[in-house]
Amino acid sequence: MDTLLPIKELNEADFENFIKTVNTLFETAPPLAKRLYEKRPYSSYDALINEADEIQSRLNEEERIEVINAHPRIGAPKQNLSAMSQREQGKGQEDNE
Repeated sequence: MDTLLPIKELNEADFENFIKTVNTLFETAPPLAKRLYEKRPYSSYDALINEADEIQSRLNEEERIEVINAHPRIGAPKQNLSAMSQREQGKGQEDNE
């Protein structure tokens, strides 16, 4: 997924499509994504991100480790990253240097 659903569509999305979109923003972090789904609707992506911040502050240690481990390792090959993560990680920029 290269683009995000409009927030209205995200609020109405089934669990699978909601998770696909949220995973675009936060990698694959099941404890976070599940709780975000349960807290819908959101007025904006900013509101969703603010809620994610609140949720992560209340995760137990095991859940926090799961969320951290979901993020790509620094220096690891970039083969399985979403298009948004690839841009964030600078994929393709090495060709321009």
